[in-house]
Amino acid sequence: MRHLSSHYRVMLTLIVAFMLILASMRSLDERTHVMIDQALVTTASSYALARTLDAAISTLKSSEVSAGVVSIDVGQMLNPVSDLIDKFSDIMVLAFTSLSLQKVWLVMLSSLPANTIFVVVGVLLIVSLWLPKHLQGQQWLWKMFAFLAIGRFIVLLSVLSTLLVDHWFLDKQIQQHQVSVAKVSQASPTAELQNTASLKTDDSFLGMIERIKNQWGSLADNVQKRKQQLFEFAQKTEDSVIDMLTLMALYLLKSLILPLLFLGLFYLWLRRVLAVPVTLAR
Repeated sequence: MRHLSSHYRVMLTLIVAFMLILASMRSLDERTHVMIDQALVTTASSYALARTLDAAISTLKSSEVSAGVVSIDVGQMLNPVSDLIDKFSDIMVLAFTSLSLQKVWLVMLSSLPANTIFVVVGVLLIVSLWLPKHLQGQQWLWKMFAFLAIGRFIVLLSVLSTLLVDHWFLDKQIQQHQVSVAKVSQASPTAELQNTASLKTDDSFLGMIERIKNQWGSLADNVQKRKQQLFEFAQKTEDSVIDMLTLMALYLLKSLILPLLFLGLFYLWLRRVLAVPVTLAR
């Protein structure tokens, strides 16, 4: 077996030392945890918004208005939107679960026992590189360090990269579309029909006719107003479909596509960087 040159030893020592220092820095882990917590809050608010809108639509399921001899079921008009909201809620649950798993994984790998094992193996590897004689277990030690390093940094780098992309590009779009959907949920018609009482009470026959006439007119005005509110809400809900579809795409990108993409890229990169040196494999 050939001995390592001094230049090669220095290079490997610097790589291992840099990773040990990076693993010991708590600021990077803490910053990542804060960003995950913010993403969890955003996802939870989107889920609550979807359920609020779904509840508003559910109250209109049995609503029916009449226009002349034609009767229109407003709830039936909103059934497709209600189905879309259910799918949107499922994606929110998926995004929340994905972020929670990433947080749990980071907590485990950035814990004191995990960092201690990583540092001990790294120090042993550095010591073995500068020993005068080549050790039989040096290749195994390097493989163990590479395994621990990939496990320690692959999720951290993947999560951090995903959250940075989210912070720079996706978060503003998510908030913008959330505001649009929130306006729809706040526009749910809740006004109830009201009767207008006469200021004066007239017990005569003509007075009774006048009261009936006033109450009927007030009822007709309230029904017309209610019908207009229902149709306006139905139209706003249908207009919010694009916003909900965009939010679904953004959350899929944020919680599934980007994490898996960065996970694969960093795995390939770390595996290449931490491949067993040729001189150790001989």
